[in-house]
Amino acid sequence: MTRMILSARVGADGVLHVPLGQAEANQEVRVTIEPGVPSSKVQELLDDIAHHPFKADPDGPSVVDMLREDRNR
Repeated sequence: MTRMILSARVGADGVLHVPLGQAEANQEVRVTIEPGVPSSKVQELLDDIAHHPFKADPDGPSVVDMLREDRNR
């Protein structure tokens, strides 16, 4: 099974339905539940990034180094 990250909405009955498909049937999975970010907030963040590009600190770590560090946690 391939690792998946998805967003879903809990139904009014308090039940989360996540259909994964027949290929994933009868497999053990680990589930972590955390609050989602409303799509309007995501769009607001993307718009802000588009209008205010980030600039790297020349004395700071590179993006590659930060990703490697994050992956090793």
